[in-house]
Amino acid sequence: MKIKRKKSTPEIPSSSMADIAFLLIIFFMLTSVFSMDKGIQFKLPKDEPATITQPEEAIHIHVLDDGSIVVDNKPMVLSDIREYVKSKVEINRTKPVIVHCEPGTPYARLIDVLDELKQLELEMYPENKDDDPTNDKHIFISIPTQEEIAAWGQYLGS
Repeated sequence: MKIKRKKSTPEIPSSSMADIAFLLIIFFMLTSVFSMDKGIQFKLPKDEPATITQPEEAIHIHVLDDGSIVVDNKPMVLSDIREYVKSKVEINRTKPVIVHCEPGTPYARLIDVLDELKQLELEMYPENKDDDPTNDKHIFISIPTQEEIAAWGQYLGS
């Protein structure tokens, strides 16, 4: 008498593959190092009642859609901003610098303006190189809110 043997087809058991993949994902998530880029450092203002700075009391840098720059209603190139702002800030150290960009302005152009201001700050206050957050020697840079922009409509020529 012949006994029939079942032919078994070779296969890889995949019932626990999802479990293994899930455990590997968790392992790599827990053991990987997340690098954090510093980005642009800003000293945020304290929570105070809203006061709108009058544009005449500040240095107003307006970056237009086409990338051109207007400083205090005078067209200016990027390289001239540093000297202009330095001459104004040396007179009044607390004079704020308002950087206003149009909605269509290339982001890189805003960064160029902020870089110029940061370089000026390091030039005027070399002790700021260590990024000490308690250091109060800064150029006061502000990006206006929509409310402030609307209040300055006539000054900005809108």
